[in-house]
Amino acid sequence: MAHSVRAGCLSCLLMLAADPAQVHAKDAKPVTEQDMHKVSEALQAGYLSAEGLDTFKANAEQNPTDWRAHAMLGQAWAHQEVGSEAAIDALRKAAAIAPAIAAVGKTLAVQLVASSRKLVDAAAIDRRTAEAIDKYQALLTLAPNDAEMYVQLGVLANQAELAARKASRGLKQTPSEAEGAHAEDRGQPLSEAARGGQPAALGQLALDAWLAATRLAPKHAEPHILLATKMA
Repeated sequence: MAHSVRAGCLSCLLMLAADPAQVHAKDAKPVTEQDMHKVSEALQAGYLSAEGLDTFKANAEQNPTDWRAHAMLGQAWAHQEVGSEAAIDALRKAAAIAPAIAAVGKTLAVQLVASSRKLVDAAAIDRRTAEAIDKYQALLTLAPNDAEMYVQLGVLANQAELAARKASRGLKQTPSEAEGAHAEDRGQPLSEAARGGQPAALGQLALDAWLAATRLAPKHAEPHILLATKMA
């Protein structure tokens, strides 16, 4: 199942470009409306130069309380490297300033998932995946009819359940066998619920999410396939 982590909610975020009236010059060369239009159009077209990234950085620095500035910077960093810590940090700032903007939260969740696949430390993977699950659950209170978010929530919960069950089996093995199990599990995300020994709850979360997706988008094949596979 392929999902675009580069695109995210790029269009909707860039269309909400920062109000030029809010751009405050701290340096000799403040960011102008024309500057932002130029780099935003380039980013939408799939191109971003080092100078363009610097423009997004300067805009965020000059507008520290504007969620749009941080959201656009997060998208710029994500274009450079999907799931990068820089992208996540910028998007977290945007989400903290504007928690009711679902587009920002959704983009952050996508980047969190992408970043979890690049981590190697089990605890870090655990925390990152738990954050992504929490983010999707919070977003669904803002956009309860978004079938795709239910699909993604189910995928994450299912992955966390499988990893939790593997970890649980590993605890019952000898030290040498457990080490082999942990080696196999490296790179598999675990949620907070999984750390608490709740794989059944994670499995139910996946089922509930995919059921919701089938109700919202009955002609969309993916949640039906995932649900059937889960219940087989």
